[in-house]
Amino acid sequence: MSNIKEIIELSAPSRLGNAEKFVSRVQPCSYCRGAGSFAGDNPQGERETCPDCGGSGKVRALVSVTWVAVADFTKYRPVDIDEVEEMLNRK
Repeated sequence: MSNIKEIIELSAPSRLGNAEKFVSRVQPCSYCRGAGSFAGDNPQGERETCPDCGGSGKVRALVSVTWVAVADFTKYRPVDIDEVEEMLNRK
């Protein structure tokens, strides 16, 4: 999936409950390889706009971090993302 790495250094906030959002640098779209379009299958041979980047040829990642108390999780065992979302939605 991702092959370009950016480091986000996380520090717990003074109060829980706030979400933090981080935006990555702009990257070339991997679906169209930065072209914004690709050769379509239509009879006219027209290029089709890339559905992933909307024709810009560029994308970026939006990472959201929500801090919760350790007591909300089950004693440090690994949990999957669906389980985490379920716990957050109960509050």
